[in-house]
Amino acid sequence: ERPLEAGQPVGYLPAVNSLVPVCPIVAQYDAVLCVGAGEQVSQELTLTKEVLEAPVPVGTEVGEVVIRVDGVECARVSLVTGQQMPDNLAPHQGFLGWWFQTLAG
Repeated sequence: ERPLEAGQPVGYLPAVNSLVPVCPIVAQYDAVLCVGAGEQVSQELTLTKEVLEAPVPVGTEVGEVVIRVDGVECARVSLVTGQQMPDNLAPHQGFLGWWFQTLAG
């Protein structure tokens, strides 16, 4: 059984100050289990953040999933951001871009 596949969204987190309002949360790597007939697989998802503040690079750790078989922990998989979350500031170009960069130092 494959309870988690790397890169597949397991949920979404809202993002503030970003051009993109939500970010997919994905498993950092696959979790593959050999499960016998009648065994129960459960997952417990824990997030370390409730909201992302842009900018956020892809692959930023935001939590983990604990996988259990019949109540016994079998695996832990980190949850990471599945895409880059750019900030909502458009890059300055031309003369104004030079001027803003000069002012910012």
